[in-house]
Amino acid sequence: MKYNPDLHHRRSIRLRNHDYANAGAYFITICCQNHISRFGKIVAAGSACPNENTMSLNEFGKIVDAEWKNLTIKYPNVKIGEYVIMPNHFHGIIEIAERGVNIGNIIGFFKYNTTKMINLPEKLWQRNYWEHIIRNEADHARIAKYIRNNPISWGKKYLNKILPQQP
Repeated sequence: MKYNPDLHHRRSIRLRNHDYANAGAYFITICCQNHISRFGKIVAAGSACPNENTMSLNEFGKIVDAEWKNLTIKYPNVKIGEYVIMPNHFHGIIEIAERGVNIGNIIGFFKYNTTKMINLPEKLWQRNYWEHIIRNEADHARIAKYIRNNPISWGKKYLNKILPQQP
């Protein structure tokens, strides 16, 4: 069914009048359905990495990692930048090098493929995703730092909480 504003009242989180097929960089966040931790766990700082917490991917996390990297095969005009897979969400920078496929189609394909490969009896991802248009180098550097530091921040907030884990 096509979108009908008289029937569908869902508010878009996308920037009005922005063409998401144009060349540009985007900061993407995708969350697991019900915020269930499915992709691994944060490992506390220790002998292997004494100054910071790190993310340890499980088999589902490794699938997400491989599928994110494979986006450049399916979409040759796409370049992936800094990214991190967290226990219950994903952050990544994706760049569209030249006008081509819409960012929504790329993320839709990524979510579809990971869902199919992980094959859970319930939904893997939340219905939508969050995106931010990266406007300049300073914005890019700030976001890349946020992504790199996400496991460290997670550890400070959640390491001692008991979260449901999947294999």
